[in-house]
Amino acid sequence: VEAPHAEATTELRSQLLGERSAAGDAFLTVDLPRAAAKATSGLVEEDVVVSTSSEKTTDAPAEFREVLELLRAAWGSSDVPRTSTARRAVIRGGAGDSFTLANPATYEGKLPLANKRFPELATAVFDLERRLRGRASKSCAVNRCAQFLPHVDSGTGAGQSTSCIVGLGDYEGGALVIEGDPVDVRYKPHDFDGWTQRHWTAPFRGERYSLVW
Repeated sequence: VEAPHAEATTELRSQLLGERSAAGDAFLTVDLPRAAAKATSGLVEEDVVVSTSSEKTTDAPAEFREVLELLRAAWGSSDVPRTSTARRAVIRGGAGDSFTLANPATYEGKLPLANKRFPELATAVFDLERRLRGRASKSCAVNRCAQFLPHVDSGTGAGQSTSCIVGLGDYEGGALVIEGDPVDVRYKPHDFDGWTQRHWTAPFRGERYSLVW
């Protein structure tokens, strides 16, 4: 979280401790206390700025470039699945997009719609995880320009102890905040317990993708 927002961030850390409430089958959310929402309203509305430029930088490390190109191609099409109601409930203002990819090599059951529409992306996402972590998960949440509110995870993958997130794209800010502590995840994979640790997205500017295995 950037320095100009330190006061609001401090207030958030002390106030984002509300009671949990169910938000459907994808996430278990945490209600934002009214005072905390007020503290962040101007910050979020001003600082979550999605890039509309057609010029994209190429500073992505080599191992991330294929996935980044496929992500951009997916969102350049008209085939991106609609974000589920439950997941949209934990995205600030309902803006941004999010869908799930299943690992076709290990997933049991009917594959998500995104797998059918973007099979090359699905393969690349789990190949990337193998290179980064030495193994591949059963599913991955794929997000674009979505600022998530404080929540803990549920639904697919519930019961496992570790999630891994990495950010991709041309953006500034956008740290993952875990129980009040910001972590830079841009091309820096980070493991955390998404099922017990409350986490959310810090304000950002630009084109922010994230993968959460």
